[in-house]
Amino acid sequence: MTETPVSRLIPRMALPCVVSMLVTAFYNMADTFFVGMLKSNAATGAVGVVFSLMAIIQAIGFFFGQGSGNFISREIGHKNYQEASEMASTGFFSALATGILICVLGLLFLEPLAYLLGSTDTILPYTKAYLSVILLGAPWMTSSLVLNNQLRFQGSAAYAMVGITSGAVLNIGLDPLLIFALDLGIAGAAWATIISQFVGFCLLLIGCTKGGNLQIHLSHVKLKPYYYLWIFKGGLPSLARQGLASVATICLNQAARTYGDAAIAAMGVVQRIMMFGGSAMIGFGQGFQPVCGFNYGAGLYHRVKEGFWFSVKVTFVLLLAVTLVLPVMAAETYVDDDAAILTLSEVETLEARAAEISEHYGVGVYICILDDFGDYGYPDAATASYSIYHAQSLGYGSGRDGILLLLSMSNRKYATFVYGDKAEPIFPDAKLIKLENAFLDDFADDDWYDGFSDYLEGCAGILSVDSGEFTWPQFLRRLGISFGVGLLLALIVCQLLKMKMRSVYRQAEASAYVTAEGLNLTTREDVFTHTTTVRRKIERKSDSSSSSDSSSFSGGGGHGRSGSF
Repeated sequence: MTETPVSRLIPRMALPCVVSMLVTAFYNMADTFFVGMLKSNAATGAVGVVFSLMAIIQAIGFFFGQGSGNFISREIGHKNYQEASEMASTGFFSALATGILICVLGLLFLEPLAYLLGSTDTILPYTKAYLSVILLGAPWMTSSLVLNNQLRFQGSAAYAMVGITSGAVLNIGLDPLLIFALDLGIAGAAWATIISQFVGFCLLLIGCTKGGNLQIHLSHVKLKPYYYLWIFKGGLPSLARQGLASVATICLNQAARTYGDAAIAAMGVVQRIMMFGGSAMIGFGQGFQPVCGFNYGAGLYHRVKEGFWFSVKVTFVLLLAVTLVLPVMAAETYVDDDAAILTLSEVETLEARAAEISEHYGVGVYICILDDFGDYGYPDAATASYSIYHAQSLGYGSGRDGILLLLSMSNRKYATFVYGDKAEPIFPDAKLIKLENAFLDDFADDDWYDGFSDYLEGCAGILSVDSGEFTWPQFLRRLGISFGVGLLLALIVCQLLKMKMRSVYRQAEASAYVTAEGLNLTTREDVFTHTTTVRRKIERKSDSSSSSDSSSFSGGGGHGRSGSF
């Protein structure tokens, strides 16, 4: 610790920490992934809402773990093992007691706590089911983080990695078993989390008895203000960093409630992705901490400064790489098939065509297919269309111009929503009705792929007319119209000439009937046969564009139409 060059020592110490942080971030994402397979924005949103409380619980664990760990590493550097052992037990049992307090208070005020974290009325049942189980695990969630940090500060990062990693792997295995096989739903995800963390907690306790590490005993607990002062000094930065981030997340959840469950669910997913991106940096910093503590305690301040600047350089490069990679991976999606009515190849084909149209004309063309808009907390298809459009920040360019076709399969409802200063004049209600005629007949016959293809080509046709560019279908259509108009005019002229010829024939003069012998009168009888053809127009009852419940709406800053198919 005090002799190996810091450029080799810190990466060696940081590797187990980086692995632990990445695996921890991954199994936090696992809950979101498997709950997302329930096809419910409310359930996914509940996981995101509760995550902010889990982050606060982790912040408390880091507070006691970092605070006691910093003290332990310095005292070991001074060869003062007695006080180091007392601090280890004091920090551990203090965190355990705080976790029990959080569990009791959280269960007593479960519903107010759920609303405080950002739940909506539709998310609330899922939040309570998930949160009530997570709170039961709060005691060992906080104390396991203390053990993890203390082992790292003693230079036993490998034991800490084993404890965290084993729990993470177990959680990934338990999630599908409890959620789907045992049909526990979102509560199954919570049980998987606390069971796996309890197993990790037990392995960390065992690690404290190995390799000359400080052992945890209740008899070593010393409730001295001196110890708590050092815990406060060493743990406050971690508590402030993660605690304030959790409070900010709660505020964002409260602000996102206006935009529906989908917005809260999306924010929960993004939080986990961001945490995954920052985990490597945090893990590297954790690898520097024991090196810093040992050398500071030994009075080798130049090694502390050298290690600090080495860590700053490495983590800056890591963050720069993450900043460049993540936006590339977050490509825009034009087709969202939550109801799984299309094959993968069909989705890919529609996605490619939608992207081509959007990029060519500068107006996003989107498709969203839901099982039931009610599952996502929306009262109707129209509200769902513009809420999802804004929650997912759809639209092309800075003006977010675009059109969205939304289908709700269980109740066979649809909505089209248009947004943006450029898109709205291109798609007035008359054009939307024309667009509906292109796809609703297909949907009435459950021909989904052809219906979406006709929708995309209909959008392309409308956009091409507005742009004034040449297309063969448009040219042939205009040529046909011109030919038809010319033919009609020709028929009218011929009919007028024919009528004039008949009138000349009928204007016979009386002299034609006078001869030298006198009047030459004959009897002429004209017999006319008249046939009357009766035609009755058969009205076709349509469930598509002529459906009586199809109507226009305005909302979400744009306009659209909705109805049944």
